[in-house]
Amino acid sequence: MSKLEYFFKVGNKNYVFDGEVIDIIKISNNQKKYIRPVIQKTNKVNGHKSSYIRTLALNLTNNCNLKCKYCFANQGKYDKPFENMSFNTAKKSIDMLISTVLSHDGKDMSIAFFGGEPLLRFDLIKDIVSYVQKKSNNIFVKYFITTNGTLMNEEICDFMKKNSFMVTVSIDGNKSENDRYRVFNDGKGSYEKVRESILYYKKISPKLVVRSTITDANSNIYKVVEHFLSIGIKNITYALDYSITIMVP
Repeated sequence: MSKLEYFFKVGNKNYVFDGEVIDIIKISNNQKKYIRPVIQKTNKVNGHKSSYIRTLALNLTNNCNLKCKYCFANQGKYDKPFENMSFNTAKKSIDMLISTVLSHDGKDMSIAFFGGEPLLRFDLIKDIVSYVQKKSNNIFVKYFITTNGTLMNEEICDFMKKNSFMVTVSIDGNKSENDRYRVFNDGKGSYEKVRESILYYKKISPKLVVRSTITDANSNIYKVVEHFLSIGIKNITYALDYSITIMVP
């Protein structure tokens, strides 16, 4: 059995996370006895602790208010449209994370919010953060969120600033570059709203990153970077859209 296999439960179902292939496998009660529990003290090797789970990614919803033409997740729906995470599932995941960190004498942990569009579940995000604050036992918690930026109003931005969120906003460049693929359900481009959200959050918090998906619409990366710098954005990450052939001049 791999040292990177961890057993955990969700409800009455048993699962194993295999860290070597990055996969979660459902197992039967008979198979459970062959898997070591996730919560256990770790041995030290040369004074250093072995790896353990200290980051949790919560996929809050499979819904999205955009319909990006290159979306790897079927416009955010994945293979289960309209699926939403319950608060009870989130709590069980957080309890597992906290217990694992404490059992390894850890001092910090990270929780990332993802979707679909996670800000469609802003009420759930607030409930989760409140629950973590009550249960984290002096563990330092870092929050991350990846969002399309279209729902970032003043209330949401102030909440994320207050809780020191690192916010990653997806935007592909200037208006023409972004609006080629990143559109609302009615086909209208998202650039103006996303730019407004970015500029507002940047004023109140330095913890902002933009994520640009490189397609045939914005393959001139120098031009993309130049645009971001022109509106005061310096933290930039990239991803390639493998479904589109990019012709570089």
